[in-house]
Formats: sequence, C-alpha cells, structure tokens
Amino acid sequence: MLLSISAVIYQMCLQQLIFTGMTSEQENSLWKYHLENTHSHWHMFYIEVMRQFATPEVYLNNLRSTIIQQWSNGLPVIEDLLARQEYRECVVVIQETLDSLLQHKRENQDWTAETSLLFLLMGGYYHGNVNQENAKKLLRYYQQAVRELGESERVNALEIQCITFEYCYDWSKMLAAFVETPVTENTRQALLESWRNSIIKRATPHSYSNFYTREQPVSIWWLHWLLDSITSEKIGHAWFGQQALAWLANLPGDSEKLGREYGVLRLLTKDLTDIKFLLKYPYPKFYEVVIAPSLTSTPDDVSRRQYLQEYAPSDLWERVMDYWKANLHKFVPKPEMSQNSDYSTNAAWMSALKELSPENYQMLLSEWKVNHQRRRNLWKAMGNLGLM
Repeated sequence: MLLSISAVIYQMCLQQLIFTGMTSEQENSLWKYHLENTHSHWHMFYIEVMRQFATPEVYLNNLRSTIIQQWSNGLPVIEDLLARQEYRECVVVIQETLDSLLQHKRENQDWTAETSLLFLLMGGYYHGNVNQENAKKLLRYYQQAVRELGESERVNALEIQCITFEYCYDWSKMLAAFVETPVTENTRQALLESWRNSIIKRATPHSYSNFYTREQPVSIWWLHWLLDSITSEKIGHAWFGQQALAWLANLPGDSEKLGREYGVLRLLTKDLTDIKFLLKYPYPKFYEVVIAPSLTSTPDDVSRRQYLQEYAPSDLWERVMDYWKANLHKFVPKPEMSQNSDYSTNAAWMSALKELSPENYQMLLSEWKVNHQRRRNLWKAMGNLGLM
C-alpha cells in the first residue's frame, strides 16, 4: 500500500518537473510547434499536466487559444464562463467554438440557430458519437447563456436544435417540435425547410445501375409531395394521392427514359410492400433482386412508412405493381452487357421476372434462346436457378 502511494507521489512529482521544463521552453521553436499543435501527443500531455498543476486561468486561456484547431476545447472555457455568469463573453466563445466546428462545412454560411439545423450540418449521425454528444452539450450551454441574456427567440430555436439531435428521424416528434415550439414564422419555416431538405436528400436513391446510359435527374418526386401534404394545411391527404397516381401513370416504361426515377420508384415499391405485407412478401425474388431493400434503407424508414400508409391511396401498391408487371422485362440486364462471362445477375433478374410476370418471362426467354444460344455460361447460370 505504501509502495503504491509512493509510486503515485513519484509520478506526480515527475509530471510536475516535466511540466515546469516544458513551460520554461515553450518559446523554443521546436517545443512551440508541439505545444501549440493539438494533434501532437506532447500537446495532449501538456494540457493534461497543465490542468493538474497550472492555475485555472492559465489552463483555460491555453484551451481557448486552441479552439480554432480543436473545437471541443471550447467546452471547458464555456463552462467556466457560465459558472462565473459572464454570459456575453460566453456567447463570444460559443461563436468561436461553432466557427471551428463548422469551418470545413461548405453549407455553413455564418450559421445561426434560426436558419439551419446543426445536427444535419454535422452529417446527421446516430447517437453515441463523441462529436455529436459534445455538440449537444454546446447547444445546451448556448441556450443557457442566451436565456440569461433574455433572447427568447434564440432560446426556442435552440430547443428545436436540441430536439433534432434526439429525434431527427422521428417525423412525428420533429413535426410536433416545429408546431409547438414558440418561434417566429420565419424561423419555423427555415428550420422546417432545413429538416425537410435533408430528409429528402438522404432518401434520394443513388443509381447503381448500368441498365441505361443517359440518366435524367429527378428534382421533385413523391417524397416531396408526401412531406408537403403533411406540413401544409392547404393541401391535405387527397393531393398526395393525386400527385402520386398522375406521376405513376406517366412514368416511361423505357428504362433509359426513366432515369433516376427508377430509384424513387424502387423506394416507393419497398415502402408500400413493407406496409402491406409485413415481411410476408408475395413476390420475394422480385423484392430481393429488383427492389434490393438494403440499398434504399434510411434512418427514417419507419416514420416515412407510417405517413405513407396514412396518405397513400388504398390501391397505390396495386398500381405500382401493375407498372412493374408490364415493364420489368425491359429492365432485365442484357447478357451482351455482362462482363467476364458472369451471368448470375442476369439469371437472378430472370427469376424475378418469371415470378412477377410469367408471360413476359417466356417472351424474353425465347428471344434469348435465339440471340444468346452460344453463351454457355448464361444457360448454366439460368439452370442453377431452375430456370428454362
């Protein structure tokens, strides 16, 4: 026991000696570089021993000088200013900390709590990330400071910011926050638009397909209409159904002309299938191969489906499946486009086509037997799946 205490005392004395030596040499060019570089191991050691042996003022001043390099170094400084009730200076340090946090974000245009959601600027990751937890702490400190300064609009805008860190992908919680938190209409609309745009951007499927070469961008699609129906009192349920059915009726069956609408159609198909069948899919091969649900999954899947179920026309799934039954044969990858004589993907799509539309399967199979009769690996892949 005594030996253990002696070792601790010896270690502390050694650390203090090193700290004293580093402090005396801090203007030396070599030490200056390491002690001012937050990524240096020597800097990390220096900050730790400074916390133990220097005065709080020296320690906090050193942290503040490095906020531009390591934004989280602002947190202890802010905590101290809040404890001393120096709220205006606290807001200054908070701004320095936010500037450091957002310095590499292209979307940052002098960020304010009333204009866009910090959680989304930081990438919108799940809870547990250290940066996310520290950012939440920063927002709560900010809220505490401006509350003491009587800035009620910013206090309430920061409340929405904090809610976003907890519930960004829970639509009902977020929509309630926008409605119930007392902020001006300009602030409400700006933050709602920030959230809405992020939800749409995250859900917009990327194209991993090589079935067509000329992709047409899609700027407005069914998720826009769904969110507009939910958030606008003037539109309502019926409008979403009208927009969705009109869009579906006018979708080209040609995969090249469909472009990126292919991705949003797959997402709609996935959501409607999940709503209607709860994992007991009537066309499991089609669902797995064509819809490929893992490629369109997003953190707000559950919320999106809940609102889609409420707002979609009762026959929307049947209408969507009618489109696929009529056109899926045009989406099946062409054997001549396959590489390295690997036709497993072609065969998988043919199995989905056979399941969904047997007549179109037989028609396409007949064409392949004429045009691709010499592709032995193609017929081997087909045979492996019990096709022919």
